[in-house]
Amino acid sequence: MVFYFSGTGNDLAAANILKCCDEVFDIADCLRRGQSSFSPASDEPVIIVAPIFFGGLPTVVEEFLASFRLLTAPAGLYGVLTYGGGAFDAPLILRDALAPCGAPVTAIYTVVMPANFCVLYPIASDEAIEATLAQSNEELRAIRAAIRDGAPSPKREDLSRPMTGESRKGRAVYDEMRKTSHFHVADSCVHCGVCASMRRPRSSV
Repeated sequence: MVFYFSGTGNDLAAANILKCCDEVFDIADCLRRGQSSFSPASDEPVIIVAPIFFGGLPTVVEEFLASFRLLTAPAGLYGVLTYGGGAFDAPLILRDALAPCGAPVTAIYTVVMPANFCVLYPIASDEAIEATLAQSNEELRAIRAAIRDGAPSPKREDLSRPMTGESRKGRAVYDEMRKTSHFHVADSCVHCGVCASMRRPRSSV
């Protein structure tokens, strides 16, 4: 089973490379449907794929993992986090978020993807983006082989290291930037209801 959250497509592409079977779940869709309990086969690994936002996890991923439960023991529980800026304490945050789910964490990996948050990072050239994608795809295929076939494992994150505190600083910026006070309904709105139908319950703002 692969569970992914993708804001711009990087992690959807990663999930498609990592999948060891046909069961791929969109975390946002699981949240909308209230689906949080799963029963993987004993020979099936479970992989969480998500981007790193400001040194931590996206709120959508946090909300999903708060109720995420595995009713049967999988063949390993893995995390794959992508980032364009820095990983900071995100692997440790994911480790702790997965602790109540019903299975021990086997390994967490981080993979560099093209930075696409243009507010903070300059947009790279096409050549640089292609080079980054080629490298990340190679790393993702190696991670998939390690998970599926027991191949020599690529570099894992050290989950025994202490927190640095850097992610707390990033989280404060993330929470501030996610405020929606500057959004408003324009006069061109035709009240079609599409935006309202896409809303989902949130535990935080």
